[in-house]
Amino acid sequence: MSMDAISADQAKRLESIYAHRPELTHELAKCIVDVDFEPDMDVFLQALTTLKAIARFWTDLEISIGTFDNHVELNIDDVTPLSLLVLQMCIDAYVEDSTGTAPTA
Repeated sequence: MSMDAISADQAKRLESIYAHRPELTHELAKCIVDVDFEPDMDVFLQALTTLKAIARFWTDLEISIGTFDNHVELNIDDVTPLSLLVLQMCIDAYVEDSTGTAPTA
């Protein structure tokens, strides 16, 4: 049964994302202190995009069952989990530092 939380392409990339996950999660300090360490930003961005799609799916479900009824003017694009916001800010800072320009989205 497909619920369309993520696309077929995103599902295919989950294996490469998962393979890279231990390096980013268990060796997070290495990312901060080792100036020669470069995370695989393509995989990290794919993971963030997939995570956003999953969060959007669950947010849409919560909207449909009335969780946000007290916020009548709220739509799905207004809701961003804090964890995703922080990850996006970290990626934006990395991109800005490595390219000298802020990311566009």
